[in-house]
Amino acid sequence: MSDAVGTAVSDDPDVQSECGGGESDVRSLKELLRLDVVPRLLLADGRRAELAIRTPHPPAADAGLEDAAVLAHVARLWRGATRFVSGSSDMRMNGVAAGGRSRLTSTVVGWWRACADKEVAPAAWLVWELCYWRDRHSGRKVQIPGVMSAGRVGDGRVRRLFRISGTSLGGRIRYDPVGLELSRRVQRVERELGRLVAERLGRVTDADVAEIVAVQFPRGASNAAQVLADVHDRCSAESARLSADAARGSFIWADEQ
Repeated sequence: MSDAVGTAVSDDPDVQSECGGGESDVRSLKELLRLDVVPRLLLADGRRAELAIRTPHPPAADAGLEDAAVLAHVARLWRGATRFVSGSSDMRMNGVAAGGRSRLTSTVVGWWRACADKEVAPAAWLVWELCYWRDRHSGRKVQIPGVMSAGRVGDGRVRRLFRISGTSLGGRIRYDPVGLELSRRVQRVERELGRLVAERLGRVTDADVAEIVAVQFPRGASNAAQVLADVHDRCSAESARLSADAARGSFIWADEQ
């Protein structure tokens, strides 16, 4: 008898008849959930499908960036962080990133190198310092050297305060609506099968399983698997895009306030 069907109680036909025989043998919920007719939240290769878009935490400062790349990165980050905190983007860093002489060049690069050395995420530091400035110097233009201070990053006491009171960015999970509904339906199937197994002491047929599945998945397990794969691809691609944008200096956390 096939393992997918269950475990025979006896080879004796009379005993099999008494116990139900064939598809009516005692079967566990775990066995039933492995049937091909039952949709699962696993991809074809056995991996669990990704059903949500995940916003990464602010990345660490890349110590390997050349100075010009640091300036371009920080300019993008500064525009997004100032908009996040104050509602409008400060464009002053654009000129620094464009090249030419600027007294801020060494300040910004030195701050970046300090962040890399002390494992401080630049985006998180900017938001913390900008919030501090906004709350204590209302109406005054932000002083860039005060916000991007290598000395403050290097000060252990200040870093501890930052790690304790800094705004938490990233780590957000936004479920795909189609994926969320798919997950709920899979859970409903599991609950109904569990109830049936308990009521019938495990004597559940393939037809019983198919009937329960059809209520939640009228188009069958194959269609559900394709929908699942599409959701996984969509969520994985968007999560990867967010991570890549953050690595380039884009402030991707603008909707987290």
